[in-house]
Amino acid sequence: MYGSDKKLPSSNNVKIATVRQFDGGWNVIDNDLNLSSKYAKRLLNMFRAPDGSIQLRYGTELFADFSALDILDIVYGKYYNNFIVVVDRTGLIGASNGQGDVYLIFDDELAQAQSATLTKWLTTDFVSSSEFNGELIMCNGVNKPLLVKANLTVQYLQDIPAASNANVPVCKYVCTHDQYLVMAGDPANPSVLHISNKATSGTWLGDAAPNDACQFDLGSFVPSGSSEVTGIASFRDKLIVTFEECVIIMELGNYIEDAHNPIVSDVIPNYGAISHHT
Repeated sequence: MYGSDKKLPSSNNVKIATVRQFDGGWNVIDNDLNLSSKYAKRLLNMFRAPDGSIQLRYGTELFADFSALDILDIVYGKYYNNFIVVVDRTGLIGASNGQGDVYLIFDDELAQAQSATLTKWLTTDFVSSSEFNGELIMCNGVNKPLLVKANLTVQYLQDIPAASNANVPVCKYVCTHDQYLVMAGDPANPSVLHISNKATSGTWLGDAAPNDACQFDLGSFVPSGSSEVTGIASFRDKLIVTFEECVIIMELGNYIEDAHNPIVSDVIPNYGAISHHT
């Protein structure tokens, strides 16, 4: 069959074609005015992302109200043992269960019930914490650390045999690493690490034997910037200690005879941290 040179008839009918459709979501170049009517203009807990997709908007709702306990200005919160433990600026400590019920677990009255000389924490703007052997240890850099037990009993961290916290350091930062409780941010010794006796949280340098607790001054290892510790963290088998302008990598658990002798394994200059969570 041979082709024909006959021209095709022309038509005056103009067909309209759509070059865009919205089956896959909104297009970023479109606004709400030229969208098809089958799309809702009002979204509940949803929002239009930059790529045109619809995403869930995560909101908040009231879970627990501590105001009835005079806990008004919360500076710290931690999920611990099925409870949310909070500390307010005046030193009061509360807890909330999964149903939002609130409890006052530490104030002057509860402290004095343990000993007439004890009080709650003083005014604090900062709290750090770490779990050790199923218990929560909290530090604020102003007062002696507190220990929260699984039953929400709160007491000052202490050497159990001596029932004393005379040698427990006052520090801002605390972390657990390789069976040791490590503290830093001592106002009197800002470049010093305090390392507890192995497997115990309340026994520190100066307490009775058996005791391998020690202190380690990192000031001379800092090549530049302030030698004040800004944070500590545990990463695998290393203890990470941060400063304003450097990071120091340490190894714990090295002993010379019976004395704990921590090792500085690396110093990373020009990389520091100003937040203990960084």
